[in-house]
Amino acid sequence: MDFHPVKLYIYDISRGMARAMSQAILGKHIEGVWHTGIVVFGREYFFGGGGIESCSPGGTILGQPDSVHDLGLTQVNYTLYLDYLAALRTDTFSLEKYHLLDHNCNTFSNEVAQFLTGQTIPSYITSLPKEVMETPLGQMIKPMIDAMQVTPVGGEPIPHQQPAGQGSSASEGQGSSETAPVYRPPPVPDDGYDVYDRSAARAEAAALAAEYIGDKGFSALQTETEGFKRSNVDRAVLVLHEDVDVESRFTRLQNALPETLLSSDEMKTLQQLKDYILSDSKCKLDKPGADARGVLDIILTSPEVKPLDLVYLTDLLQAAALETDLREFFSNGHTLMRWFNTISLDESVPEELRLSITKFLCNMCLSRDGFDWLTSTVQWSLDSKNTSNSRIINRFLVNNLLSGYVSLCETSAACMLNLSQYKVYEDAAIEFGSALLQCLAGDLDENPAFYCLSALYQFTEYGEVACLTNVLGLDLGKYVNKSDRIRKVCSDINEVCKD
Repeated sequence: MDFHPVKLYIYDISRGMARAMSQAILGKHIEGVWHTGIVVFGREYFFGGGGIESCSPGGTILGQPDSVHDLGLTQVNYTLYLDYLAALRTDTFSLEKYHLLDHNCNTFSNEVAQFLTGQTIPSYITSLPKEVMETPLGQMIKPMIDAMQVTPVGGEPIPHQQPAGQGSSASEGQGSSETAPVYRPPPVPDDGYDVYDRSAARAEAAALAAEYIGDKGFSALQTETEGFKRSNVDRAVLVLHEDVDVESRFTRLQNALPETLLSSDEMKTLQQLKDYILSDSKCKLDKPGADARGVLDIILTSPEVKPLDLVYLTDLLQAAALETDLREFFSNGHTLMRWFNTISLDESVPEELRLSITKFLCNMCLSRDGFDWLTSTVQWSLDSKNTSNSRIINRFLVNNLLSGYVSLCETSAACMLNLSQYKVYEDAAIEFGSALLQCLAGDLDENPAFYCLSALYQFTEYGEVACLTNVLGLDLGKYVNKSDRIRKVCSDINEVCKD
C-alpha cells in the first residue's frame, strides 16, 4: 500500500488587512480571513462559488499560500479519491450549497482532511466565521454575506470520474492510478484580463442589503462588471509630477555613484536615457532598451549606492514616465518591480526615496499601458514564490498611505486617485478603500484630505466599498468646511453612501 502526503494550503485573503484593522472594525483582533485548499496527488482542491475545483498547487490568483499545514499521509488511492469527490460534488458540496460562512472552502478542507488522514484542519480557521458573526458588525452585514460567494480565479472543475466497476477504468491509459493526470491550464481571455465573475452573488447581495445601504449605494453590485475601460484618461484629471530638473538630477546621480560601479559604456547608456528624455527630436535618437534596464538593475541593487542617492535616479524615472514612447522601457522584465518589492518590505527606507517612487507611479498612470503594468495580476516568480505587479504596488501604496508621513499620505492617495480613473480589480478597490478610510479616521490637512476623499469616492463605484464606508461611519463633518472642493466631494460621498 502506497502512502501519499496531504497538505493544507492556507491563504489570508485579506492580505494582512484583517490583522491590521480588525480591532477597529470588528471590535476584536483576528489574524486573517482564511481560504484553504487540500493538496494531494500533485493538485490543490478547493470549494467555492464555482463548486469543487482544482489547480496546480498555488495556481490560483491568490498565488503561493501564506502557510502550509502538514496533515500527514493517506493510503487512499487517486481513483477512490476522485470517486469520493464526485459524490461530494453531487450532494454535500454541490454548487448551490455554498455559503460564505457556514459551508465554504474551509468546511470542504476539513471534511476532505478527515477522509484522507483522520485529521481536522486547525480550529482557528474553522471557528473564525462564528467569531466574526458574534460581533455587532457581523450581525449588521449578515444579509449581504449570506449572498456572497468566493472562488479564487485559476481553478478548474475536477475531472468527471466514472465510479469504479462501471465501464472502463477511470485510470485507463494513465498507467498507475496513484498519479493524477496532467491538466491543461484554463484558457486565458483574449484581452488578457481574468476578472471575477460574481454577478449572481452581487445581484442577490444588492437585493438583500438595499434597505441597509440604499439602492444607490449598491448600484455597482446590481450589474455585471463589463471589464476595464480600454482608453487613456484625460490628462487634466490626473495628478502628475512634471517639475523634474533632469539635467541637475543626472549630474547629482553621476557624482554620487561609486567610480567603479559602472563601466564607461554603461555610463554612456545612462547618459542616453537622460538625452532621450530631454530631446525634442526623439525620432533621431535610439530609445533606451535592455542595456539601460541592465544599468538600472546594477544601480538599484548595489549596496554601495546610498538610499538617498537613489532619489536622483527615481527623479529621472519620474520624468521618463511622462514620455509615452518609453513605456516598454519600464514594462519589459521585472527589474523595477523586484526593487519596489524590496523597498516595500524595508521600513528603514527614507521617506524621500519612497516619495520619489510614488511620484513615479503617479506619472506612470498617464497612459493606459502604464496603468496596465502597475495593476497586472499576471503571476511571476520572486524569491521562489509567485507574485504579481499589482500585489507589489498595492502593498507599497497602502504602506505609504498609512506611514504617518504627510507627504507620503498625500502622494499615495493621489496615485490611488489616478488608478481609480481607469478601473481596478474589485479586490484592489476594497483594499485601497479600507486603507483610505483608516487614513481619513485621523485629522488630515486639506490637500491629503482632498486626495483621500476623492479616491475614496471613485472607489465607492464598487458596492462593497460603499458598504464599508457606511458601516465604518466616515466622519465627513470634520472635513466638509476645509475647502469648497472638499465640500463638493463630501457631498458626492454622502449621496452614494446615504442610508
